[in-house]
Amino acid sequence: MNIWQFFVTGKSSNNPPVSESSIEDLAREDAVKIVKSTWVELMRKQEEVGLRIYQEVLLKEVEMSRLFMQTKIEKQSTAFMMMLNIVVGYLDDLSTLDEKLTALGATHLNQYRVKRRHFKHFRTAFMRAIKQYVPWTDRREAAWMWFWARIIDRMTADNSLIPFAKDTTPQQYMEYARAIHETFDAAITDDPQLFSTTFYQDLLESQPDIANLFKGIEIKQQGAKFISMVRQFTFFFIEGQIRTKKLYFIW
Repeated sequence: MNIWQFFVTGKSSNNPPVSESSIEDLAREDAVKIVKSTWVELMRKQEEVGLRIYQEVLLKEVEMSRLFMQTKIEKQSTAFMMMLNIVVGYLDDLSTLDEKLTALGATHLNQYRVKRRHFKHFRTAFMRAIKQYVPWTDRREAAWMWFWARIIDRMTADNSLIPFAKDTTPQQYMEYARAIHETFDAAITDDPQLFSTTFYQDLLESQPDIANLFKGIEIKQQGAKFISMVRQFTFFFIEGQIRTKKLYFIW
C-alpha cells in the first residue's frame, strides 16, 4: 500500500510528548526553517533514512505495521521520502499544504482505512528513526512535532466522525450492523450488570478527566442506562433507522 501516492497529484516513545502548544516559544517561521534545514541533512542519506523509518514502523509499531503487510518496503520507503520532500516544500505555502493534506486524509480514510492513531504511530517511528542521523535538540523536537501535528490534524480533522468509507454499500453497512449487534449481545449475555460495572470502573480508573464527569453518580444505575442505550443503538443499526433525533433521545 502506497499511502502517499495520491499526494503527488495535487512522541517519540523515548521522549515526553510535545504538543503543538510546545512551540509557543518557537515562532512558526523558525519551526519551518528548522524542519527544512533538518530535512536537507536527512535527504543526503535518503534511501538509508527511508528504510530506517519503515524498520522502526515494522519492528516497534505493531499496529501500524499491519497496514504494510502486502507492501514492498524498499519501494514504499522511497515513495515516502519523495512525498515528504514535497510536503516540506509546501511549508512556504501553508494554505496550499493544508488543502492537499485534507484531500489526502480523505483518501487514507476511504481507501486505506487509516485512522488518526495510525498517523501517531507512524510519527513515533519517524521521530525515533531520524534522531539516529542528525544531532538532536529541544528546538528540533518542538519544530518536528509541530510539523507532524499539522499533518495529522489536517489529514484527520474532516474525517474523524465518518463511521464508514463513503463507498460502503448497503449490504456492507448491514453486515457491520449485525456484527456490532451480535458482538454486544454476546458480551452481556452472562451478566449485563457485571459487564457494565466493569466497563465503568475501567473507564474511570484509566481516564481521570472523564471520571470527574461521574462524581456523585451511582455506577450501577449508570451502567444499566448504558446497557439500555447501546441495545437501542444497535437495534436502530439493524433496522436501518438511525436518525439524529433518535440518537439525541437515546443520549
